[in-house]
Amino acid sequence: MMTTEFHIAELVTRSKVSMAAISPFFLLFLIPLVPLSILAILAIIVRPRPIRIPIKSRHVFITGGSSGIGLALAHRAASEGGRVSILARSTGKLEEAKESIKLATGVEVATFSADVRDYEAVSKAIDESGPIDVLIVNQGVFTAKELEKHSPEDVKFTIDVNLVGSFNVIKAALPAMKARKGRGPASISLVSSQAGQVGIYGYAAYSASKFGLQGLAQSLQQEVIADDIHVTLIFPPDTNTPGFEEEQKSRPEVTAIIAASSGTMETEKVARKAMDGIKEGKFTVSCNFEGFLLSLATTGMSPQRSFWLAFLEVIAAGPIRLVALFFQWDWDLEAVMAMSILKLRNSPALRSAANSVRIGVLSRAFSKLSEGTDITSAAPGVSLQKARSWDEGVSSKFSTTPLTDIFKGKKVVIFGLPGAYTGVCSQQHVPSYKSHIDKFKAKGIDSVICVSVNDPFAINGWAEKLGAKDAIEFYGDFDGKFHKSLGLDKDLSAALLGPRSERWSAYVEDGKVKAVNVEEAPSDFKVSGAEVILGQI
Repeated sequence: MMTTEFHIAELVTRSKVSMAAISPFFLLFLIPLVPLSILAILAIIVRPRPIRIPIKSRHVFITGGSSGIGLALAHRAASEGGRVSILARSTGKLEEAKESIKLATGVEVATFSADVRDYEAVSKAIDESGPIDVLIVNQGVFTAKELEKHSPEDVKFTIDVNLVGSFNVIKAALPAMKARKGRGPASISLVSSQAGQVGIYGYAAYSASKFGLQGLAQSLQQEVIADDIHVTLIFPPDTNTPGFEEEQKSRPEVTAIIAASSGTMETEKVARKAMDGIKEGKFTVSCNFEGFLLSLATTGMSPQRSFWLAFLEVIAAGPIRLVALFFQWDWDLEAVMAMSILKLRNSPALRSAANSVRIGVLSRAFSKLSEGTDITSAAPGVSLQKARSWDEGVSSKFSTTPLTDIFKGKKVVIFGLPGAYTGVCSQQHVPSYKSHIDKFKAKGIDSVICVSVNDPFAINGWAEKLGAKDAIEFYGDFDGKFHKSLGLDKDLSAALLGPRSERWSAYVEDGKVKAVNVEEAPSDFKVSGAEVILGQI
């Protein structure tokens, strides 16, 4: 008996020793085994498989093709050898679009005038255009309002154009697309929005219409995959289109404050990303890094062609959800703070406190320029140079404008930026003031001024290129003395720009600064935009 017990104990001891000896190696083996197993499973189950959708010599039909993203997509499809048809409501805009595409690419596109809400008109246009290989459903309208301020007509119009219109276009095109023989894989793409992935204050009707496209796309892909038709859902961020400019004029101020920290993209960049995604047969197309993260967070039951991306979605699901909750917390906080500030803003007794809260939250500390500063005294003897051509400079004997002429006896909004022709300055800063110029005039502002550390001739050409000279007065600070006097100079030699300035904005009455905002970094665009300064007037 004792011998048996001794053998059992010896075996247990040896087993423990053996396990202790192999456990580190066993764990090292298990660490890569888990992700490799997941990858192997995904490689088997991920459907549909990768595909290439050709554009050259194929019929590309684009709704909403007379302007914005649709027009940029038409340009790109034509330049890649596609036979392009564009549909929109306005015959005048269609002709302008047709001419611009011909001038740029030498390609003659077909145009069709129809309202996507009218199924019969859409069906007639599509029948006349012929069988479609690549259908891009791009039309969209937007009205930015809080839900309680929306009229039933507003909501119906938005959903009818954005969602029901998409049903109409696809339903009209689908029979001929399914009947195609020997023409290779086809594509149906729907242009949604990042507001179709996450709801934002003031976007209730728009988000509802764009969220609907997700369900439409997922269901449609199951219905048409057997016909070699591949569905793509595109999620652009805010994009510099005519529609976006109009939206900025009317959207709620709380929305403007929340959106001030997010960037915009140019239509050409969005079109390039979208077209690349269509050609790769992707189901989901994001246009920037933030959009990629948003797609990871909201992918849900969406199809995925790449098992590598599917692996990333699986692994990142938990951490991305945590990040998403932080974003929601931040947006909720911003909305509450913004609404509080807007309520305080109209109270003379609390105006100063409201501005202090806003500046404390949204801006960094600064030294020489602050509320109450006399801007003309802070920069004694300094003049600015009004934007003009070289010939105008010669004829004016290179005259300059004293600060007293610019500020004394006037209500002025002034914003400064690092330099003409640079990215954020051209794509976001100037456009934000240009699109809100009517709101500044309504508040009694005498002039909106842009000042940059450039010579007045360079800034003049830039202002003309942006089409902003009628709305904004542009001045050069060619030697940087103005910004240096105010403590707003900045050395940007690392970006090959040399001595420049901070990115900032201020509201000035009779030379006295009433509100001022300075970005944390010149590349930021969070507090110096038109929306923020409008809330401080």
